Amino acid sequence: MTVVSRENTRKAPVLSVEGGAAASPATSRQGIDDGVDQRGSLSWVSRPWLPVLGTALGGLGLMLLVVAYVKVSHESAVALQLPYIVSGGLGGLFALGAGAAVLLARELRLDNERLGDLDRKVSMLGEAVEDVLDDLARLTQRIDGQSRQAQPDSGSSEWA
Repeated sequence: MTVVSRENTRKAPVLSVEGGAAASPATSRQGIDDGVDQRGSLSWVSRPWLPVLGTALGGLGLMLLVVAYVKVSHESAVALQLPYIVSGGLGGLFALGAGAAVLLARELRLDNERLGDLDRKVSMLGEAVEDVLDDLARLTQRIDGQSRQAQPDSGSSEWA
């Protein structure tokens, strides 16, 4: 495996590994998958099956709550209601909360990616505006220099 270094004038150097994979020098670790990606966030949050898991957990939680309610409503003695409340009620609340947390984590990850893309685009736009302003300043200086060369000296009199 050969590593080729490419340098970008505005960004940190990027290492390119044969096969097209790219990684920054500080975060390139081969063969280690600890569930954390290069930006330090959890990599499992970007999995495509997460909405299905979150929805399934939420549905399971609602189902457990409904079953627990129905079972508790048919029992008159509090001692007989407690097992349904503990197993169905608390289990249902836990499953519902876990499903909501999974869905929320995925949405937050997507929002972070969108904000990162937006930040990069705004930075690129700022750099482009700076380049245009620099070009405009050079053009203005060149025009001023040409107009000064074209004007005759006020001390010499061509009409005399």
